[in-house]
Amino acid sequence: MFDYSVRIKTGNDIAFPDSFGVTNLETDDPLFGEPLSEISPSRVEDIRDMLITSRKKIVLHTVRMKHDRICEYERALKNALRLGIENVKMCLGSFDGAAEEKGTKEVISTASCLGINVLFEPRKIYPFFTDEFYGKIRSENTGIIFNPAEYAAMGKGAFLGVLYKYKYKDDIRFLRIDDAKFDGTPTPLEKGNAEIKECVSALLARNFDGYFSFRKYADGIPLADVFDSFANMMKNL
Repeated sequence: MFDYSVRIKTGNDIAFPDSFGVTNLETDDPLFGEPLSEISPSRVEDIRDMLITSRKKIVLHTVRMKHDRICEYERALKNALRLGIENVKMCLGSFDGAAEEKGTKEVISTASCLGINVLFEPRKIYPFFTDEFYGKIRSENTGIIFNPAEYAAMGKGAFLGVLYKYKYKDDIRFLRIDDAKFDGTPTPLEKGNAEIKECVSALLARNFDGYFSFRKYADGIPLADVFDSFANMMKNL
């Protein structure tokens, strides 16, 4: 069964911003001022206690460090385990434009031992992350974050141009609920060219049990309005 998640930004103080009633959170390095790999045990306990008290869960955290820093990834993944984070995203910017198979597999292997999934988000600015490369590192605990707006910015319909023929559609763990025009301009839901409705429908038809991922739009579209639009869209599927 699918669920919802909200992308948030954390400051230096340990306090979660409003997630509009959604309990599943997506966070990013730095987490409360520090990379996940450098958070002290006492700080981890403080964050864990706050998650429990506020009835929230971090379902995805983006780690921002070079793919070959295995020791640092081990520390980050151990902290992820302590915080109950089930998915860690490797930022493709850490590859310096070159897909490196060995180091990536080491990170995935370490995460697998801890029961954590390693996810990747294909983007136009990372042309080296091809289906061929993903196929080489793919395992039972890897997955894809699919952003329809990213493909719209490439001039493609996310459903007909990509998802319909996508080889690894069953690996999609998060679907970004982001719409945009072909020039990349963000738009309200179903006002752009990202074919959000078609993507959602296609995944649900395959018994999607991942997360529909929401965020505050940079151009000021209130998150509550995005939720309402998504609910209305779902009613009309």
